[in-house]
Amino acid sequence: MAQIIGGEIISADARQLYKGMPIGTAVPVDSPVKHHLTEILDPAERTSALWWAKKALSVMEMLIAKEITPIIVGGTGLYIKALTDGIFDSPGESFEIRETLAKRADSGEDLHETLSSIDNEAASKIHPNNTVRIIRALEVYYSTEKTITEHFKSTETLAGDWTFHKFLLVRDRKKLYHRIDQRVISMIDSGWIEETKNLLQNGISPNSPGMEAIGYRHIVRYLKGELDISDLIDRISRETRRYAKRQLTWFRNQKGYEKIDLTETTQEDVVGQIIEYYKSRNFNDVVHDN
Repeated sequence: MAQIIGGEIISADARQLYKGMPIGTAVPVDSPVKHHLTEILDPAERTSALWWAKKALSVMEMLIAKEITPIIVGGTGLYIKALTDGIFDSPGESFEIRETLAKRADSGEDLHETLSSIDNEAASKIHPNNTVRIIRALEVYYSTEKTITEHFKSTETLAGDWTFHKFLLVRDRKKLYHRIDQRVISMIDSGWIEETKNLLQNGISPNSPGMEAIGYRHIVRYLKGELDISDLIDRISRETRRYAKRQLTWFRNQKGYEKIDLTETTQEDVVGQIIEYYKSRNFNDVVHDN
């Protein structure tokens, strides 16, 4: 699609930002189309949705100045929402509070229930198993005495003067899960274990932000002899399927997306549908393809 309309791709994938992890994060290799915001951070660096949105907006403005269409591709929903709808400027960051909350979670405390009593709106949007987001919401509240929902409601949109054409690509659940299972095996065969070993040998901690990407910590356990290869593949596949389910739930709850079902549709037809939709509107607008 990018080649047909003269576009370049901006990755909206939180894990593709990291260097040295192309297999585990599926960074495009040898693509005929230029990709932006991939492999620009060390795995030890932590970032935010607002940081990414500012970077993405800068790339968008640069591309439009060159009469190149930005095509935003990816599944990190919070990043896309930060760009198109806005997000607050990361208030209430406290390592001490975060660590305390993490220990409470590790001890078995139901932090999702705690969040529900403080900010039911935020809790209703966060899966009870998504400990990272639950802790972040509580960290904001305990640091600022203001809920994360209140912060969101006082947010201005970065790209408020842009028009986004949004497309949500879906597939039959069984077929999607089968593709995920096959993809995990392919990634292992392509050298994912060796990639992880190299990261560790280069001093990257298993607890670094980059290593939070699905699969890496399971591979670390495999390298320690705690998992065999069959168990490793099963655990990564299961975690990826769960993530895909959460991802679909997120985007189906977002507004403004044209849904396209890939189950019985060829890739060529999908490209044609999106381009036809795009041309029928404003050829200078942004195409946003998830």
